Amino acid sequence: MKITLDKNDKIWEIISLLLLLTQALIIALTLPSLPDKIAIHFDGSGQADGWGNKNTLWLSLGLSILIYAFLTFVSYRPGFYKSRMTKNNLDEQYKLTSKMARTVKSFIILAFIALTTFMVMTAQGKWTGLIPFLFLIFFALVIPPCIYYAIKISKVQ
Repeated sequence: MKITLDKNDKIWEIISLLLLLTQALIIALTLPSLPDKIAIHFDGSGQADGWGNKNTLWLSLGLSILIYAFLTFVSYRPGFYKSRMTKNNLDEQYKLTSKMARTVKSFIILAFIALTTFMVMTAQGKWTGLIPFLFLIFFALVIPPCIYYAIKISKVQ
């Protein structure tokens, strides 16, 4: 089945690309002013417990790009994931799976921007007390669209 993009799909694709660009700009613009060694891991209370070179920030962008590429693949080949797909509901299941991958992609990239921002702000001595909320922010961004589409997909007969 060929996936055609509607207006909303195109908007989500543009949002994802703009978010990747935003993450790259955050890193590129702040990297020169950061110390060479920055916090790259935090315990549950928000205390830094892992350190690395400031160029480690590029790894978060690399992970965002890998996730973007994988979910783009899934969004154009939703049959890759065939849970509950039957001959009767194949078109609707493909459409919803494609939309879910496209939407979740943007929210995951946004979560990686939050991670990158927390790492940058911590390196600058700001926001250290808010680090425990990073996990909540990540899940608050990613889980709702997954649940929304999982419910929609489960209702297709």
